[in-house]
Amino acid sequence: MLLVVASVMPSLAQDAASPVQLVLEEPTFHCLGVRWFIGGDTNANARVDVQVRKAGDTNWLDAMPLFRVESEALEDRAPPAGQTIHAGSLLYLEPGTSYEVKLTLVDPDGGGTEQTFVQATRAEPEPPAPLRTLHVAPGSGGGSGSESDPFLGFAAAAAAAQSGDLFRVHAGTYTGPVHLQTSGTSNAPIVWRGAGDGEAVVEDPAGEYGIIAFGLSHIYIERLTVRNVRYGIRVIAGKDVVIRRCSLENANTGVFGDSGAQERILVSDNELDGGVPWPDSAGGEYRGIELAGVGHIICYNRIRNYKDGVCTRAPWPIRAIDIHNNDISECRDDGIELDFSEHNVRAYRNRITNVSLGISFQPSRGGPNYALHNALYNVDHETFKLHLTPTNEGEPDWRLGPHRTSGGVLLHNTVVKSNVAFRVWSSEGPAHYFTARNNLLIGLPAYYAVEITCPMRWADFDHNGWMTTTKFAYWNETAHNTIAAFRDATGLEPNGLVITQEVAGVFAKPVAVPTCSTNRYPVAANDLRLSAGSPAVDRGCVLPGINTDFNGAAPDLGAHEFGRLLPQYGPRPETLPDAPGGLKVRPE
Repeated sequence: MLLVVASVMPSLAQDAASPVQLVLEEPTFHCLGVRWFIGGDTNANARVDVQVRKAGDTNWLDAMPLFRVESEALEDRAPPAGQTIHAGSLLYLEPGTSYEVKLTLVDPDGGGTEQTFVQATRAEPEPPAPLRTLHVAPGSGGGSGSESDPFLGFAAAAAAAQSGDLFRVHAGTYTGPVHLQTSGTSNAPIVWRGAGDGEAVVEDPAGEYGIIAFGLSHIYIERLTVRNVRYGIRVIAGKDVVIRRCSLENANTGVFGDSGAQERILVSDNELDGGVPWPDSAGGEYRGIELAGVGHIICYNRIRNYKDGVCTRAPWPIRAIDIHNNDISECRDDGIELDFSEHNVRAYRNRITNVSLGISFQPSRGGPNYALHNALYNVDHETFKLHLTPTNEGEPDWRLGPHRTSGGVLLHNTVVKSNVAFRVWSSEGPAHYFTARNNLLIGLPAYYAVEITCPMRWADFDHNGWMTTTKFAYWNETAHNTIAAFRDATGLEPNGLVITQEVAGVFAKPVAVPTCSTNRYPVAANDLRLSAGSPAVDRGCVLPGINTDFNGAAPDLGAHEFGRLLPQYGPRPETLPDAPGGLKVRPE
């Protein structure tokens, strides 16, 4: 017996979890994110429970546990040998508020511990009173910047810019590209703002660049129009940049930052039009908003007529980014791309209409990366894109290769489309550790409710509502005629729901299933709120920190809890001039 004990004790020591390093992500308006590096736990049975409360409150509220990250999905950015990462987000918090967070590491093999921290969400930025107010009018040089003698053109104004300046850009057409040259400070930013006396338009005769802000920090670009260019506003290596209430017209790529050095870019309440009408397939890789880096917030924008609406792209890092309350339509590829995201990239409360593909995880590099409470109507092909690029060329079996997409979390999305509601047609690599809860997925007519041709490993699907016309699933090269057969074979969807009644009984307003995906349906058709007698009411599961404010007996399936107003999609009405940026925030 002593020999048995002696042989077991080294194994227990390796299995016991031990905290190594806690990393707090950049906060956003509504979310906090963490990564906790954990040593030991070789049998992978440790977990991290999460609780949160406003600083000063006494009662803790449960949040979703941290997500165990698949280290192999991070490839050359994996944690040190012998460590794993547990990561996750606290969502739907109040802006500008301090929160106390408690993480509890629990391991049956020992080594558990508790750690707390305090962190504040960001408040919506509003520049302080300017140190100088200067004026800009169209022209090609000269002027002192006074109201009676304005700078003539952006070049003259930019050469004179100092921290704390407010530039009032008056109506007219300005020749681009405009090069902003000077950074502000956190207490004295530089603000470039349309004066409000008419449209202030930047156009480049060569059709290439509108506004370029290379390596600048603490600047605001507000109420300007950029028109007929390849790149609207470039914020390469920018930090603490605000782009708000601008109009980008026929701007092939609206807002662009192609370096991993960007930090805390806010793009809000803008109108972006890429100029490629739906469903025209002409044009190149045109994207409404494309950013790499950390801490960005892309919210309340109206985005249409692009290849892709909003994108995260390499190079890394790509972490702690919020994409929310955008109104995205007429995209001939993806509505939202979370491509190459590492951890805590979150797409929530967006309305996506008339797109070829819905939300892409191509790839998700470990996660968790989230799609929550999004409403998708008239998606031509794949609702959630789990393709993987690149593949391992030359491998005898790509299914055995190291490249993968991993760590997507799909919660409370509503999908109404023709054909398969959840389709992934891919021969480019496996999808690992995808979680789906409380989604409502309607695809008619369709041979399957869910059809996935790439290997799905360690998936966790349950409490989702499905509507289809024939078989239930094609999964890991096997067809399952019914949800019961799917459950028996995979263990998934033990509480899943197949909706058999007509679509008319599901939604409060008449919702027609698109008959031709290349039709352009009005954005207003994407009102997918539930009816009082909908089979989706009270059929979801409770997700701490996500839906605990539900009405009725249980959370509802899909993006909209019964009885709630639609979220504000796209630019917010300007009704309270004393609110940040002159914006009125609609309660969510």
